[in-house]
Amino acid sequence: MNGRDAKGFFFSTIRGRLILSVAAVNAILMTLFVADLTSRQRAILLYQQEQEAITLARTLSTSAAVWIVSDDIAGLQELIESQLPYPELIFAILTDESGRVLAHTDSSRKGQFLLDLPKEIRFTIIGKSESLTDVAVPSMLGGRFVGWARVGIGQGPVRKKFARMAAGGALYAMAAIAIGSVLAWLLGIRITRRLYMVQDTINRVRKGEGTARAAIAGTDEAASIAVEFNALLDAIDQRSAAIVAIENRYRLLIHNIRVAVIVHGGDTRILMTNPMAQELLGLSEEQLTGKEAIDPAWSFLREDGSKMAIEEYPVNKVLETRRKVEDLVIGIRRLDRDDIVWALSNAEPTMNEGGGVEEIIVSFVDITYRKQVEESLKKSENLYSSVIAASPDGVGVVDERGKVLFASRRIYDLLGLGQENGILELNALNWLIPEERDRAASDLGRIAQGSILFGSQYKLVRNDGSKIPVEISGAPIRDEAGRLSGIVTIVRDATIRRQAEKELHDSRIALLNRETELNEAQRLAHIGSWEWDADNDTIRWSNEYYRIYGIDPDMPTPNYTEHLKAYTAESAGRLNIVVKQAMEIGESYEVDLELANPTATTKWIVARGEAKRDMKNKICGLRGTVQNITERKKTEDHIRALNEKLEKRVAERTADIEKKSQELKENQTALMNLVEDLNEKTLELELANAKLQELDSLKSMFIASMSHELRTPLNSIIGFSSILLNEWVGPVNAEQKDNLASVLRSGKHLLSLINDVIDVSKIEAGMIESVAEDFDIRELVDEAVETIKKDIEMKALDLRVNVPRRIMHMDRRRLLQSLLNLLSNAGKYTNKGSIDVIAEISADGSWIDIAVADTGFGITETDLDRLFLPFVRLDAAHEGSIPGTGLGLYLTKKLVHDILKGEILVSSTFGTGSRFTIRIPVVITGGSNERGFSH
Repeated sequence: MNGRDAKGFFFSTIRGRLILSVAAVNAILMTLFVADLTSRQRAILLYQQEQEAITLARTLSTSAAVWIVSDDIAGLQELIESQLPYPELIFAILTDESGRVLAHTDSSRKGQFLLDLPKEIRFTIIGKSESLTDVAVPSMLGGRFVGWARVGIGQGPVRKKFARMAAGGALYAMAAIAIGSVLAWLLGIRITRRLYMVQDTINRVRKGEGTARAAIAGTDEAASIAVEFNALLDAIDQRSAAIVAIENRYRLLIHNIRVAVIVHGGDTRILMTNPMAQELLGLSEEQLTGKEAIDPAWSFLREDGSKMAIEEYPVNKVLETRRKVEDLVIGIRRLDRDDIVWALSNAEPTMNEGGGVEEIIVSFVDITYRKQVEESLKKSENLYSSVIAASPDGVGVVDERGKVLFASRRIYDLLGLGQENGILELNALNWLIPEERDRAASDLGRIAQGSILFGSQYKLVRNDGSKIPVEISGAPIRDEAGRLSGIVTIVRDATIRRQAEKELHDSRIALLNRETELNEAQRLAHIGSWEWDADNDTIRWSNEYYRIYGIDPDMPTPNYTEHLKAYTAESAGRLNIVVKQAMEIGESYEVDLELANPTATTKWIVARGEAKRDMKNKICGLRGTVQNITERKKTEDHIRALNEKLEKRVAERTADIEKKSQELKENQTALMNLVEDLNEKTLELELANAKLQELDSLKSMFIASMSHELRTPLNSIIGFSSILLNEWVGPVNAEQKDNLASVLRSGKHLLSLINDVIDVSKIEAGMIESVAEDFDIRELVDEAVETIKKDIEMKALDLRVNVPRRIMHMDRRRLLQSLLNLLSNAGKYTNKGSIDVIAEISADGSWIDIAVADTGFGITETDLDRLFLPFVRLDAAHEGSIPGTGLGLYLTKKLVHDILKGEILVSSTFGTGSRFTIRIPVVITGGSNERGFSH
């Protein structure tokens, strides 16, 4: 079959058109099915990626809560770095409650502030796009908000999986289309075979074979047509032309029309269907012929999705009213499909001579796709409404004169109005300050002519009379004919941006001032600074650097090779060696260099430098300082000359001393023996001292290393047990809850012990951190009480607080730590009665006493002397039931004495109770005693 024959077969024959139609519909349906399935799978993958980001952020927030409270920056950074192997992790951030970055996958950003954190303390998806899912989760400790954990995860795996699904779906669709086409071919041949037998008889009659008859058995339409055809041939040959015309009419009506047609008899039984009807109902011609309209093989639905009553069926309505039914939308629920096929139905009766209904011709037009489009449009409208409602900018529509046609909820918020205050039909220009209304009207005119307005600055008058700066953008809306139907406007509150611009301006001014101060400080100290970028061989010098080298600051800065010419050959060689070492292995240097001065005046400098690294920790240059040490060198030369004179005088006197030394030899021998004994003892003491120092250093290194090695898994244990206990990943039974609670308590107790050991190590090493700040003593006491309140309430103890408000200036964190230790001890060693927290300020206002009194076990007089010793517990009778490390009071005394510059007092009566008093100054003058402490 050549191309022309194939075209004639598929477009000029019933069989060809039937095969082509079925194959085409199958291809369209399969393509739509695969596309819809792929889209749904993509949505599922994106949702799973979002849930992974949420779970990771929650885990990180839970694990980091304790470290945030303890201000352990190094620990937090280690926790962040432990997340780096996570696939597609773009960033992970931990901040305190103010938004200050405590740990970041980009460690250079520590100390910065995040401005886009959620305003509400709850889990928030900050951003979700094709390339990034950005999630923020609050870190809570004991019900208190302590900071944020923020995680960004890329969508790379999702895109790859989606690409694989799309490729697989395409192959699946192509295979299904091919199989469907083969089935359509076979189905077309089968359906049209009996009709082709009639056609064969017709062809034979046309060729002059008058005795030809259609021998078709059966009772279907083809057999009926054959019987009628044979009868007509036998009865009246002259009516053969009419029979052919009738045959053609039925063939065109049944097979060629692109509308589903079903012919019912007066008793609603189906007499005839065309292929479109069979396809629409999902039944073959044999299955449909003879069925009644109320057959259970199908059911009809109303347009609202409810089941249609039998009397509402098109056939039954025609039988009842004897009038045609037009444009009735019905849903068809088929047995072979889960979805609903929607159709536009028309039914018209054919009346017999007696006025009865002889036949009812029902037609259906498939409008399923149109219904899907309408549903999609409805969803899109809902989506746009949600986007507008969630937008931080106000969205409105006005006409060219400013009359409001639509306003989003944010517009009402900007105006300070509730949505019950209708603003439609009002003129939006009246909400601007009077002097800007003419300009706004002019802008509306330009937009109406086709211009687009971006970020025009205005001042908006709110309902309470206050004014706020806003940025307004606008664009025209036109209908299909190109006529202006409105102007869409975007109104943005510019208050925060203008404040940020002001702060940025102030920061730039402050930076310029600090640069000026730095230059002045360098000038006074005769110290210049420099920076060398190795990639492009450029050097940047400070003004003082130019002065030290005697070079005009307006001259261009030389490169490294030219810079070496400023030194003598020997100094240039030494400088080149240390610079190469710094660039190769990152070793810092300090070297004295002599400048090559053409005036023959010697000039010396000391050059200090260190390596500069890029984001990949690769050495990319050097930076450092130089200082003029010419006067120091002159002094050293003068001292050297004096030493030479002194050596000469010593040599002259040595001869005289040698004479007298002989007299002293006898006495010297005895002294030498004594000295040798002393030297031996001294050497032994030095070795012992060195061993002790080494052991002390190893102890500190061991404590620091092991504390972090223990704290990292402990924080994970605490975090994950808290997640399981709170049932964030699924329900747990009562026994599991008890076990998880036990794990959580044990983990927190062990973490507390490790923290105490670290603080003791810091104190003994003299490296405890301290930063003074202003705070209200009453707020600090309330915070401490709130922390242990739950444990005290569980024992039904009375907790009384009598603390005045007073601003103090000292290390707030260490005072809170000391007070928490005392309150914790009072709660642990008091089973009944009360706990009192009392603060009294001295008459001159310079000292304050903070007392914690309880009605607990009390302390014996013999135990008072051992009370503040490390690792000593006095509760021998209760050791099995009261947790503790024996470090709390020792640590508290050290903090109060060494950091808070005060003292701790104790009074107790055994069996009655105890009173611990912290006496400290209200204000501690001077800076921090921080010398650094590294784990």
